[in-house]
Amino acid sequence: FTPSFSPNTTSYTLKYGQGTTGISFLPDLGSNAGKGMTLTIDGQPWDGSTPITVNNPTNGKIVNVECKPQDGSASTVYKFTLSEVSKNLAYDVVARSGSTAISGATGSNLTADKTLTVPYSTPDPVSIVVTAKKTGNKVSINGAAAGTTSSLNSADFLAGSATFTVEITDKDTGDVANYKVTVQKDAPKTDKDMQSLAVNYVKGTTSKNLAGNWIDTNADGKTDTFVANDLNYSDADAISFTMVHNAFKAPFTSDTSNSSGTVTSGTLVTPFTFSSTNEQTINITITLTDEGGETNPIKIISKRKAAENDLELDIKLVVTALPSKNITLENVGPNYTNPTKLEYSENNVTLTMKPTSSSSKTIIKYNGKDITGVATAFPLTDSSPDDTVDSETPFSVLVVTEANPAGVAYNFTIKRKGADGSNELNDPDPIGNSVIKVVGQIDNKTYSPTINGSTYEYTIDKKVGTSTQSYYKLSVDSTAIPKNATLQISTNGTNWTTFTNGSSYNITTSSGGANSVYLRVKPESKTTAPTQYTITTNWPDDRSIDPEIKNIEIAEITDYTFVDGDTSAKTFHVSYTTKYLNITVTMNDTKGQLSLNGASATPSTNGVVTITNYELKMIDPDINIIKFKGVAENPSYTSSYTYEIRIIRDMPLTDNYIESLEINGVSVIDSSNKYNGSHFINLGPSVSTADIKFTVSELASYVASSTSQLSSSWSKEYVKNGAVQTIKLTGLSAHKMYILSANI
Repeated sequence: FTPSFSPNTTSYTLKYGQGTTGISFLPDLGSNAGKGMTLTIDGQPWDGSTPITVNNPTNGKIVNVECKPQDGSASTVYKFTLSEVSKNLAYDVVARSGSTAISGATGSNLTADKTLTVPYSTPDPVSIVVTAKKTGNKVSINGAAAGTTSSLNSADFLAGSATFTVEITDKDTGDVANYKVTVQKDAPKTDKDMQSLAVNYVKGTTSKNLAGNWIDTNADGKTDTFVANDLNYSDADAISFTMVHNAFKAPFTSDTSNSSGTVTSGTLVTPFTFSSTNEQTINITITLTDEGGETNPIKIISKRKAAENDLELDIKLVVTALPSKNITLENVGPNYTNPTKLEYSENNVTLTMKPTSSSSKTIIKYNGKDITGVATAFPLTDSSPDDTVDSETPFSVLVVTEANPAGVAYNFTIKRKGADGSNELNDPDPIGNSVIKVVGQIDNKTYSPTINGSTYEYTIDKKVGTSTQSYYKLSVDSTAIPKNATLQISTNGTNWTTFTNGSSYNITTSSGGANSVYLRVKPESKTTAPTQYTITTNWPDDRSIDPEIKNIEIAEITDYTFVDGDTSAKTFHVSYTTKYLNITVTMNDTKGQLSLNGASATPSTNGVVTITNYELKMIDPDINIIKFKGVAENPSYTSSYTYEIRIIRDMPLTDNYIESLEINGVSVIDSSNKYNGSHFINLGPSVSTADIKFTVSELASYVASSTSQLSSSWSKEYVKNGAVQTIKLTGLSAHKMYILSANI
């Protein structure tokens, strides 16, 4: 209010801002306190301490403050005339730190005093900027020369607060409004505690939570140090952490290349890298600080074990062969050669390699692939073109340790004997029975050649069995086969199969002459040629040797008589209708065979060969020639006689006339008027159907066709043996001609 209060001044003007809902009055009795004076404010008694509020003030209202002395003398009444400040004198205010506005420290469209609160940490100096809402109004701050906007730095602001006197002058009316703008600092925040901490260990692009223990190093009841000492070297390249806090500041320091920085709440801080292959500890200190400068240090201590350098291996070598072989080697160093050579057949090996220590982090690589603990094939190769020469197969693996990630080369050599070149049968008892035995099928007799020296062809000259003996059993003593060789058998010298040890084979034979079977000793060596043995057996041949024909009968030629030894060609005629012959040939021997026209011999049935439906050809002129020749049971003997019969099939008869023809009962042609030309007949305009009857010669056939549809099938060949034929034409109409054509 104005003027400033004085006990002797009783009239005042009290200006209040728009939107004010109440004005509180609080008297200060000063030296009159305790003298029994009573006061009423706007008619309300005052209790001496509590402000009295005048609610809902209105412009022009007078609030009386009456003071009554205790002695009853005259009262003093102070009058406060309420005056609402015009909107034309409103203002905006903002507090700034330097040139930056301070968030929340603003006021807008004000018509009363204003207190602005800024954070405790706001650096000095602080200024205010006041702007009159009405364009052109004058603004003055702390008596400074009036201007549209003004600001003032508070030199003593850090003492707690600063008050600015603001005067707004209406450019049009000259009205003046005085305001007080107080800027004060908020109380400092004292939060310096950590809410949560998550520590991770990092390997490449993978990050996992690091387990550890919290300890209280200050003995203040609060855990302040996170300790994790169990990291394996291969598990982590670095550590990182995320801390949630409300501290004013959170700087950190560490003994790694990431030596210092600031922890933003909830944001990952990374990396803190392990830099040594030896055991290493990373120490990180985060100093949580509140606005008042109080600190709360939090420590992270993480230890990583030293890198392993386990270069000793355990190796299990498995030979894939029959029988299999396992070789176990322990504490193998960078070079290894098997002390005992493998057999040649043991040409495939698998090696299982792993570190000697079960907890080792060592990795074994072969051709860039991790084979640690995995059975891996190492095929063995021949060192020389001659596979009977002993060979060595080298190979190399890379042993990678934590301390040596580049790896150390381990060179291995697998030695193997050369292939066995033995390729001949051995006769353990050259004086006694041979290792090869031939046993006849019927007589069960054993005939064996003697294996000796370099002779590879053997003949058993004895006659084994009879002609009914169609096979013999062949066996070979397995002790005669070289240890690593394979015995094979063939009946033709080209198709070879393995001869199973201890087995006998049925060798099919042909009667008479020599029969051979072949044995081959195939050595283990692929560069050594196999040795072939030929076993020949002579078999008796008591098959019939009589090939002669005793008689020939042809059912369709009754005038033919067989004459033994008469080889002159015989010619016969048969009618056109004879298409097939039925022939019976009797052999001189019940086991004789017949060759017809030079074809393979046909065995007889008890000396008889029957030929049915032997087809005769009909192409004029054509002679069917049939040659008969006898073959004995023993095919080596054939008849000295060839009997030739010639059959001529006569041409068909040429009678191609229609012998009779009538249409609708009217005779057109009869037996006295055979006809093969054209004939026309007028049936009359009312006839719609024509029944045609005709007869052809006995051996002729006919094909009938018409320009009109026939009632029965047409354009089809018929052979009717002289029977009367009938054709019906239907759907005839007047004044049209129909042609019936019969080509006989």
